[in-house]
Amino acid sequence: MGLVFQSYALFPHMTALGNVVAAMGHRPRAERQAAARDLLARMGLAGLEDRRPAQLSGGQQQRVAVARALAREPRVLLLDEPFAALDRRTRRSLHAELRALRAAIRVPILLVTHDLDEARDLADLLCVIDQGETLQTAPPHEVLAAPTGDRIRRALDLD
Repeated sequence: MGLVFQSYALFPHMTALGNVVAAMGHRPRAERQAAARDLLARMGLAGLEDRRPAQLSGGQQQRVAVARALAREPRVLLLDEPFAALDRRTRRSLHAELRALRAAIRVPILLVTHDLDEARDLADLLCVIDQGETLQTAPPHEVLAAPTGDRIRRALDLD
């Protein structure tokens, strides 16, 4: 499983390239640098490989975190509030990149978010959870058009 956290969880003493290479222990050492550079390029970070996290914008740090998660060649990718700390413009840009990434990597992505607009825009399937209980699971348009009860309407602030 590849994990991307809200806070990015990058190693501050390592470069972007080093952060991605650090996740490639399963690959032969001779392949790691080239594979990490390729992942960073796919995330739009070519030319920034030698920068440390503090030298990158929030959106760039998030892209490094995604590249690092993908470096493990996961069978599923878990994104935990990955866009919460970003400004609206960067968030929209990364939403588009995530949609393109989904098509390219063909790995299931589990996105945890409290942002209903984000869930509607990015999800194929929306699972609404309130206080640890699953209230409804369906495509986003179905959940929003036909919530299954008052509790889900309140959870989604649809009243």
